[in-house]
Amino acid sequence: MRLVLALPDALPRRELDDGRTLVVLAGPEDRPAATLTLVHPAIAPLSLVEFASDTARVELPAGAISELQSSRVDRNQFGWEMQVSQTSVVRPAPREILEVRLAAIYRFVSYQPFVAAAIGRIFEPARLEELRPQLMAIFHSGRPDWSGREPACLAQFYD
Repeated sequence: MRLVLALPDALPRRELDDGRTLVVLAGPEDRPAATLTLVHPAIAPLSLVEFASDTARVELPAGAISELQSSRVDRNQFGWEMQVSQTSVVRPAPREILEVRLAAIYRFVSYQPFVAAAIGRIFEPARLEELRPQLMAIFHSGRPDWSGREPACLAQFYD
């Protein structure tokens, strides 16, 4: 199963470990100004709140902290529930914003934490307002692709 987002085919991307995909949104591939990491659907070993909190803090630079700026729950264009949050990655002393993260956490079934995520990392914080509309449009296009080796429902055994 995969998280499907409306991403231009020309954007460089590569598969990472454990069900993640990295896409370069802006800047050169070797030193991107912004990236998008897709965390493909899985049953979360944590609660939805813990998954969302941990997702925003992945790969923090040494000595940096993550500060939540805003968070809201909405439905995207396909009706899937998503929680969109904005966090700043900050070096405490002297205070410096290293990057801004916009993340969408998708909940695909209501009876267990079957979740996926898209994490936009903006390494040039001054470009946040320029890149926010693009990221929000991508987030609103999120949907699961239920195909794959694992059955999504019992009906697939009879097809």
